[in-house]
Amino acid sequence: MGRADFDHRLSASKLLKIIALSEKILNLGDYEVEVEYQTNTIGRYGLGFNGTSFILINKQTDCLAKNNCGVPEEKQN
Repeated sequence: MGRADFDHRLSASKLLKIIALSEKILNLGDYEVEVEYQTNTIGRYGLGFNGTSFILINKQTDCLAKNNCGVPEEKQN
């Protein structure tokens, strides 16, 4: 089993530099950033900023195959 790698985290300032450089070089607009974070599974999060630190924001997901995953579909009136 592999060892957890905690030494490859990006600082907020380095991430901002990467985003700014990407926007400039790729001529990108102002888009939302999405983060994948791996623990026991891989989670997808929005990225926010509280004035000091970046924060992960929970994203709502939807089962794409409701008939296969046991989630009943809501009936519309």
